[in-house]
Amino acid sequence: MKLLRTSPILLVIFSMIFLGEVSFAETYKWVDSKGVMHFSDRPQPTLSSLPIESPRADLPVLLPGKSVEKKELLPLKKDNPPERSNLSTKLYDLRGKVVETLGVDMIVLESGKRVKYIGVKDPSPFLSKNGLRGKIKDAHAYHQKLVRGKTVTVLLGETERDQDGSYLGHVFLGQQAFINAELIRNGYALTEDYPSDFEYQSLFVRLQNYAREKGLGIWEF
Repeated sequence: MKLLRTSPILLVIFSMIFLGEVSFAETYKWVDSKGVMHFSDRPQPTLSSLPIESPRADLPVLLPGKSVEKKELLPLKKDNPPERSNLSTKLYDLRGKVVETLGVDMIVLESGKRVKYIGVKDPSPFLSKNGLRGKIKDAHAYHQKLVRGKTVTVLLGETERDQDGSYLGHVFLGQQAFINAELIRNGYALTEDYPSDFEYQSLFVRLQNYAREKGLGIWEF
């Protein structure tokens, strides 16, 4: 079962320093009603679009300036305890140390689970086709240096696994980096044409264009 993602800490994770370095169209950041950070080309939805919970029927509605005596509050029934807060749930789906990197788009955790980066494509076929095989080694070395031996957290996409059984996720290195985006932004990976989850695809396309325009990584011809 996929875990809920109610996470104040995600505000820190997604507020990546590198976004400020990119000089193209403005990217809006906003937090939804579950506390999850989003990136989009549009500003934050209005408060009217957020769900509003109905007030408890067994508690009085207080008007400004009105005090309430204890006798007005009805005790909670023992057979109807208060619901537990979702804030107690984990802030990620998977977490573990990276023991191996496979190409530029996949990692293996110490648990043996393989994680494929959503929206990230290994550039090896593209480089081979264009006579740039020498850059494949550079891309793999950058990926290995970025994550190998480090503990990462993974948020799974709408589709949790691919046909080979690998997990599909957005991968984060503590509060330091959004790995999917870092690989593309620094020019060591391509973005997928048809990713399993499109939540950040607009961002990835712009980061790829940025790396290509700046001649970074594999784009340094």
